Amino acid sequence: MLKCKVSKLSETIWPMFYVDTPVAVHGLTGIGKTEILSGEFMDRVREAWPGAVLHDFRFSSKEPVDGTGIPKIVQDQNGDWVTIWTRPGFICRDDGLMHVYYLGEIGHATVPMQHIAYQFVRERALGDYRLPKLNRVILDLNTRDDKGGDTKLVKPLENRMCHVLAELDHAGWIEHEKARGLDPRLIAFIKLRQALLHKPDPNNPAFPTPRSIEEIGKTMKAFPDNMTYIVNSAVANCGEGFGMQFETFLKDLGASLPKLSEIRANPTKAKVPSELHHQYVVAAAISHEIKDTDAKVWAQYLKRLEPDIASMAANNAQQRDEKLKKVTELNDLII
Repeated sequence: MLKCKVSKLSETIWPMFYVDTPVAVHGLTGIGKTEILSGEFMDRVREAWPGAVLHDFRFSSKEPVDGTGIPKIVQDQNGDWVTIWTRPGFICRDDGLMHVYYLGEIGHATVPMQHIAYQFVRERALGDYRLPKLNRVILDLNTRDDKGGDTKLVKPLENRMCHVLAELDHAGWIEHEKARGLDPRLIAFIKLRQALLHKPDPNNPAFPTPRSIEEIGKTMKAFPDNMTYIVNSAVANCGEGFGMQFETFLKDLGASLPKLSEIRANPTKAKVPSELHHQYVVAAAISHEIKDTDAKVWAQYLKRLEPDIASMAANNAQQRDEKLKKVTELNDLII
């Protein structure tokens, strides 16, 4: 099947989606497939079809009767009593809008439900009821090697769609989370321990994935200085091994980093960490502190860091505050 980095998923599947080929997205659990498809990708869909509607429908949680409605006895034109099937509620009426049906976790669906999906995916219908005229279908399923509980799709269903494997992307994840404002300490830790971005543990229900790591970030945003809360969140979301390593990292970081107040007071002599991931954390923190009134002071310190790290901080600050784009000292740092 076609492979792509998960950060490139939207642009990879767009041509196939546009020409109305059903797309099945395969990938490891927790790497962000659903988030991308329901967020970034749907933004692109709505640019092409304003008002497009996303329907998140899980075949794995349904029984065959849910796909056919329930029987209802009515009289036909000849007065004979006949049985018809009611329209399933998720098959909405045609309103002229584009309707995107996202069949999440299709790999968890039973074989009978996969059989029902034949008609849904290819003919865009369930029984006598058809999907709205403008419609597209996307499916997603976990790879079976990460023990996600997925079963193999039956061949006739596989052949009704194209297949794309979304692969883990460390660099793409880091850039994405930088833009979203994930705590720089957490980003620096993953840059240092890349294997911990996705590491299922067969003996522990808590293990690190991009999804579970983001949950730690929520705790760090709410309680940035509470080490107990942060470490407990790391253990609860990503397991003891991850939590212990992250705790050690944070303690080492605390001992190595200069305080922002020290940097601002003496930018030319304040301590510069030797470790690059420590420099990154300091620079990221500075990028949130810079104002147009003190930008020249911060720029003096940033100039002492590695050029790409200083450039990152200056660029992030300018993205946050348009007025900073007029500061020459910051512009000089951008490479």
